[in-house]
Amino acid sequence: MNIVDLIYNVRKDLVNLQQVLDTVRNNILSNSKSEVLLKGKTVRQANIEQPALFGYYDEIRVHLKTLSDYMEIRINESKAKTLKMISEQSSIEYGERLREKLVDEDPTYIEYKLKKLEVDEVLELTKSICTQFESRGYALANISKCLAAQAQDEHIYL
Repeated sequence: MNIVDLIYNVRKDLVNLQQVLDTVRNNILSNSKSEVLLKGKTVRQANIEQPALFGYYDEIRVHLKTLSDYMEIRINESKAKTLKMISEQSSIEYGERLREKLVDEDPTYIEYKLKKLEVDEVLELTKSICTQFESRGYALANISKCLAAQAQDEHIYL
């Protein structure tokens, strides 16, 4: 199963969330450093791999963004359940600030918030890689234009 499928499937069940994030962080994102570099590659090779690599990392970014949004829904759901429980089980009418404080202390709410922070960290790393590939694309386009202009200055010897 590829990484995109793993990210997609983790939304249904957050049990494997940490494993998936570790896989993305350690295996996928760590490989990006060598893939972003142009050094040691031919212009042709770099031009061929540019759209595929950028698309690959951008697809991971999109799925991580969706996972982050999904985590936000889970956080809101947990908050609503806690507020409902407080209002149903309490004989005292709490003020809004106190209810918010009680929600902030709920273990499930805290757990979801922490998981979202982890997802957002990996998402930001992926966004950074996508930005690096955009810059790489601009640099590659400029290099290609310079090489084409240089070729126009070559003399023909027959």
